[in-house]
Amino acid sequence: MPALVRYCVIAALACAAGCGKVQEAANRAKLTNDAKEIGLQYMKFQLIESRPPASFAELKARVPDITPSCEGVTMVWGAGMAELCKDGAASQTVIGYVATGPNTSVALMCDGSVQQVTNDELATMKKATPLKK
Repeated sequence: MPALVRYCVIAALACAAGCGKVQEAANRAKLTNDAKEIGLQYMKFQLIESRPPASFAELKARVPDITPSCEGVTMVWGAGMAELCKDGAASQTVIGYVATGPNTSVALMCDGSVQQVTNDELATMKKATPLKK
């Protein structure tokens, strides 16, 4: 194989490998943004209704500009965020999460912050519980 062809093949393979990493990073950023957005919209709903939403459909009905992909974030519907969080420190209580890879997730905390965590860490973190009616 001529040296130029071999170089082109190696360069193409390196680019393909690098492009995969770029795509993974872009996907992780999008999922992180989805978690942040649903957290903000969830808190907006709470301010309007003085209670947390019971479902994504209820949230979307009241806050129609929410990005549809936010529905992919697993939420504890009916649990309070911010001042309505009754499960301890809001910054240490998970209200939602979304997988960003085979062993990693983004955790949405009750204070609206997000944390990149391993799935093992997520399993041990305190979870929000729905408010009693």
